[in-house]
Amino acid sequence: MLEDSPADSAPGAPLGPGSILWNTAGDPRSLLPGTAAGIMQLMLPGLGAGVSDHSNFFEDPFDRIFRSIPVIWGSIFAEDDEEGDSRGHHIRDLHRDIKGTDSDGKRYHALDPDVFWWAHATFTWEFLRASGNCSSPPAAAGRRSSSTPNRSPGTAATGSRTPGSAHARGVRVTIR
Repeated sequence: MLEDSPADSAPGAPLGPGSILWNTAGDPRSLLPGTAAGIMQLMLPGLGAGVSDHSNFFEDPFDRIFRSIPVIWGSIFAEDDEEGDSRGHHIRDLHRDIKGTDSDGKRYHALDPDVFWWAHATFTWEFLRASGNCSSPPAAAGRRSSSTPNRSPGTAATGSRTPGSAHARGVRVTIR
């Protein structure tokens, strides 16, 4: 298991009910730009190689999507910090063994900073795009806050204080 450090709990955008993240992720329309975000993820050589070498995405793309979305949304809407941290560690640990060499002979690992943060940048883009297309756009300050790298959707993988906070009690999300 990877160790956490005090820096893993850096402050970021406000989370919980009423936050930009909750309002956007809680709207099923936030999934509409997901295909584009997934394609953008594959554009980074290390991430694309990891998906190609360690998943069946190209044979059955929906399998990866249907496995990933509930886990990611579970980290966003965790009932409390303990559950959020646990879900975040689980997501991170799923990626520990995703490593190899890409077609150009360059080594990659899913938890390399460039690979890890590119995935989170695409999630952030997805939510901002959905928010802009499906509701009134967030205020400029909200856009800056929601793109803070250690607080983007799925950041539970860092083991940081996750989007699921004590404010989330009683919220349940089911994706079928």
